[in-house]
Amino acid sequence: MKVTLIETQLLSEYVIRTFAVEKRGVAEIREIRQFHFTGWPDHGVPLHATGLLGFIRRVKAKTPPTAGPTVVHCR
Repeated sequence: MKVTLIETQLLSEYVIRTFAVEKRGVAEIREIRQFHFTGWPDHGVPLHATGLLGFIRRVKAKTPPTAGPTVVHCR
């Protein structure tokens, strides 16, 4: 497998990274997006929900209806 970082978008409370994923011997290259919410503090919760709600809207807007499952994880 070969993973290449194509683009990084730094925003106020989150980062969007775009990767190209290739498998040796297969001509298809897949594009993967990682949405990384950075506005959540190490302890507690954000003071306001505005950043998280904007993040959720962006994830939904950038995810095509034909996309596979969304993977969500915490630290």
